[in-house]
Amino acid sequence: MNHMLSGKDTLKRLWNHFSFSLDSISERVRFQKTIYLLSKIGFPNLEAYERSFKMYLYGPYSPELAKDAFDLIESKDIPTESISFSDEESIALTLFSDLIGALPKYEGRPLYAPYELLSDIIYWTSSEPAISNEDLFERIKNKKPYFNSRSEFDVAFDLLTEKGLI
Repeated sequence: MNHMLSGKDTLKRLWNHFSFSLDSISERVRFQKTIYLLSKIGFPNLEAYERSFKMYLYGPYSPELAKDAFDLIESKDIPTESISFSDEESIALTLFSDLIGALPKYEGRPLYAPYELLSDIIYWTSSEPAISNEDLFERIKNKKPYFNSRSEFDVAFDLLTEKGLI
């Protein structure tokens, strides 16, 4: 149904659904990681963004996605009505919610921490397929001072493996 939409049009449809905002670093990180994860899950029409992500301080980041998001805000072209999604889109949104919901929220950590953990695991395992589980854990732990839970990493890794995302 919506396979002819551009990435920017798809972004507009997702904006309202997720109540995105770019008012803070935390909200920007959540926005970037949400779109990254949805692109990896297979949400339609996000392929151009998927190819543009590179590793930055807070995990995978797309300058093109940031530009399009700020353009949307500036143009005030964000839908306010409820959006209906195709079956394919709904399946991807459900999988995304299941992934985020499966990870614990810890007091004192950024709210985007689960998004960042999942994104980093997917990014590093796809860009370095031979990376060991232990090296991946150490890389993420060293990059993010608030993250040091091996059990949380294992839950995220196993979940992504089970869902066929790594």
